[in-house]
Amino acid sequence: MKYINHCDSEDYYITNDSIDLGVRYDVSDYNKLELNDLRDPDLFKVLGRAFVVVENSVWESWNDDVKTLDCSGDGYESILKHYESLELSGEFLLFFKKIRSAISVYNREYEFCTGDLEPSLQAIVQLIRYAPELAAKKDAQIYFDKKSECFGLIYKQTKKSKGTLNLIVKTNNEIIFSFVRKVSGVVKVTGRAYIGDSLDNSIAIKSLFKMMEW
Repeated sequence: MKYINHCDSEDYYITNDSIDLGVRYDVSDYNKLELNDLRDPDLFKVLGRAFVVVENSVWESWNDDVKTLDCSGDGYESILKHYESLELSGEFLLFFKKIRSAISVYNREYEFCTGDLEPSLQAIVQLIRYAPELAAKKDAQIYFDKKSECFGLIYKQTKKSKGTLNLIVKTNNEIIFSFVRKVSGVVKVTGRAYIGDSLDNSIAIKSLFKMMEW
């Protein structure tokens, strides 16, 4: 995870007072760690806690931004511009470009029968609520699903033999998922994940990507 190297405060540091090592690890030291350092179980526990703290702070900050946005009278273009203007969105710009690209592709494919797409604001916000996780998947493809009128994401890790995960982010706080991986034959896992109204639950989307880790 890269968030640890993008802390807003230069004073952020990791300590291990609970195991009384009396060691201070600056964030800037993270890139200097050797593989042998990570074999130290005490140091590994310290870094592990730091990852959790920093990642959680990213999600909390993002959730606050999503909660405070009043999008009742705005179109999708205004919504995207708003999020792109946020300081935190510097790391998410590629993610927003993919959203715009998905809309453009849809409009090109269906322009003769539907005219320009104006995706529902709820469809946009439901996708954006998961930005801290989805933006980290640099190789993922975002598309607009004509049938459900919601955004979807395809994440392929076939070169690493990890399979392909397809997600459709519904406007009712559900995510439809389909995971396919070739092992001895084809393994396919499909279902629905209900995340709920609370934005604090958004981090649960990580569990869907965990399916690719075996």
